Amino acid sequence: EYKLPLLPPEIAAPLATAAELGGAVLIAVGLFARIGALALLGVVATIQIFVFPGNWAEHLLWTSLLLLILARGAGVISLDHLASKYFAR
Repeated sequence: EYKLPLLPPEIAAPLATAAELGGAVLIAVGLFARIGALALLGVVATIQIFVFPGNWAEHLLWTSLLLLILARGAGVISLDHLASKYFAR
């Protein structure tokens, strides 16, 4: 539906779908949440630059929330936290 200048739609659509679903699942379970946030930041940046450049306010909200996860991690109630406690022993 939306053409990107670097990728054909047949490649861009599955990549975007995988990044959105995979990143959301990683953040939801709290396992490798920073990697999921980074993938979703890439999706938000691509949408902001190439698809909907006028929706900067909504994209700024998503970016700020994803940067918080990227900076601080998933939190105390996450699989990342449990794994770090387990492997710290």
